[in-house]
Amino acid sequence: SNVNIATVTNGGVVAGVGVGSTVLTVTVQDGNAPKSATASLVVNAVPDAPTVADVSMAPQLFIPSETVVKLGGTVRFQFTPIDHNVIWNPRLPGSPTDILVTVNSLVTRTFPTVGVYPFDCTVHPGMSGRIIVSP
Repeated sequence: SNVNIATVTNGGVVAGVGVGSTVLTVTVQDGNAPKSATASLVVNAVPDAPTVADVSMAPQLFIPSETVVKLGGTVRFQFTPIDHNVIWNPRLPGSPTDILVTVNSLVTRTFPTVGVYPFDCTVHPGMSGRIIVSP
């Protein structure tokens, strides 16, 4: 009921994108009759979220694949000798600038907006991660 608190993908994955309460509603078809159910969801801030976090890259893996940082915090992406990029997918309000193909570098991005920011390395299909920005 409030996309500023939580979002749901077409596959049914729920992600908290803000702090607060919302209601989730699911409807399925049961023969000719739809059936619905609701659930309340409360999204809290991550206690003691760091202001700086690191993401490194293995040949086809972000380590860690999920990183939490405090609002206004910075994530440092450590690029290895293998070509990688960081492309925000989907590009959401508050998403930082993509990082194009890079090697042997430390590249930082700051997150000024609370939310969940998925990203991919498009050089290596299936190499994905996400940054969770907590107030």
